Amino acid sequence: MLRSALLAVAVVLLAAGPADAYSLGGKKWRSRTITFHANAPQYNEAIGAGVAAWNASGVRVRFKQVSSRRRADVRIITGRQRSGPSGDAHLGYYRRSRVRLNAFDPAGKDPAWLAQQMRIVVVHELGHVLGLKHTKKPCSVMNYGRDAICPKPPVAWQLRCRLLEPDDVRGALKRYGGRAKAYAPEFCDFAPPPLPPEGLAMTYDPAAQAFNLSWVNNPAQPYLFAVQWVVSRDACAAAPTGAGAPTAVGPATGVNPGAGARGNYCVVMWTQDRFGRFAGPASAWVSVP
Repeated sequence: MLRSALLAVAVVLLAAGPADAYSLGGKKWRSRTITFHANAPQYNEAIGAGVAAWNASGVRVRFKQVSSRRRADVRIITGRQRSGPSGDAHLGYYRRSRVRLNAFDPAGKDPAWLAQQMRIVVVHELGHVLGLKHTKKPCSVMNYGRDAICPKPPVAWQLRCRLLEPDDVRGALKRYGGRAKAYAPEFCDFAPPPLPPEGLAMTYDPAAQAFNLSWVNNPAQPYLFAVQWVVSRDACAAAPTGAGAPTAVGPATGVNPGAGARGNYCVVMWTQDRFGRFAGPASAWVSVP
């Protein structure tokens, strides 16, 4: 899988082979601190996350960012355009070592997925810098087929957020010593829970003998799917029952036609995301004289 004796190419989503252990190659870094200079501003978050993961692993070597490109042990740069997140790096110690994070078109791809894939690419490439070669070990960041092999999140709104797996850390410990620290959680939410509708109001239209609703959906909800409401007399409903509307900002007119009986009416509204989760309800009352 090496482009040359010292260059390893990382493509995150290829198929994997049978299980195998970590594999080491290249030379060991002599210093306990590996300095790096990053000139890939679009990937700053991923670089920070990847460096933090290795620095928190317990391996007795650390990555440290420096402002001088000339004095850095490793240069992180942007590579040529690819179809998705990918990169390459020199394997083990190398004078003027380089990590290249390839550019790609994010159009049509989920931003949370892309961000996590770039973190994985960075951790993978820094693993090469430490001397970790590609492996066929299941669920290793050094395995091309990591996404296909690792256990899947238990719910649809989570992703596998652990960047380093035990096999990766064991390989680095073998070369540099140290003691493994607690591993990060396997899964985390990439989609925050939905937020309740704002400014919910209900009015009564006596001519139509129906209610009109107005509300605003909080715009910071990329996974919002629908709103649901229940109108009931003298009490507020405790749970949604399926009546709904698109996610567009209200109003909704002609709700509950024929509701002409006198009394106090309550509307309860829930927002729902595309994973089926409901936000805490909002409610409003109106009196029908």
